Amino acid sequence: MIKLYGDIGTSNLGDFLNSLPVLSGMSKTFNHKIQLILQSDMIKFNGIRELIEYQDFIDWVKFDHEVPIEEKRDFIPFNSWVDPIYDGIAPMETTRYQKKFGLYGINFDIDNDYILKIQDIDIDCSGLFYVGDRCLLSTNDKSRPSGILYDSGKFNDCYFIDYSKSCMHNANIIKKCGKFISTFTGIAVMADLLNVDFDLYYDSDFDGWAEQPIEYSYKKHFYMNRKSNLKLL
Repeated sequence: MIKLYGDIGTSNLGDFLNSLPVLSGMSKTFNHKIQLILQSDMIKFNGIRELIEYQDFIDWVKFDHEVPIEEKRDFIPFNSWVDPIYDGIAPMETTRYQKKFGLYGINFDIDNDYILKIQDIDIDCSGLFYVGDRCLLSTNDKSRPSGILYDSGKFNDCYFIDYSKSCMHNANIIKKCGKFISTFTGIAVMADLLNVDFDLYYDSDFDGWAEQPIEYSYKKHFYMNRKSNLKLL
């Protein structure tokens, strides 16, 4: 069994989801399932444990506060706090996780074919347009504005994802709806891992974020060979 502990810096939804192709690749390489400890802060994402445990390579998921300190000593801590690298396909955040494990001498290939596995839920949203906006209440990063898609007034005819619903519920909406629209936020990374066709909007203020062009932010979190469509709001 592989025992991993998501360290400080892994409790934002998108940043954590970027690790899943890495964890899948590790599991396939070593032919073992993963026992995973998540930061307790991730409890705010309704049903995140159930979503992650539904992946074939996961044995079980526990939150940090549920695991005694002495038991955690057997788990390998991981995050993406290393210098970015880019292979032209995988998101830089994903390759950074791989690089961090490499520093421990744990070497393997990223599973770039990984698709987020979800349980089918009977949701009638065919033909409907859904928007996944950035939500201030569900992120630790308060440095960027939330609600930019709602505030733009351009999506008044669409339904907005309800983040009080479970992750599995919302993943089903993303997969089954007529069109999914999002911005740079965790739910968009979920859409990317589901390999659905979706529009990824940014506003002019985000172009140049952290003194980098929008293409840098795009390559940081999204696969270049999948189906997201980068668009200016």
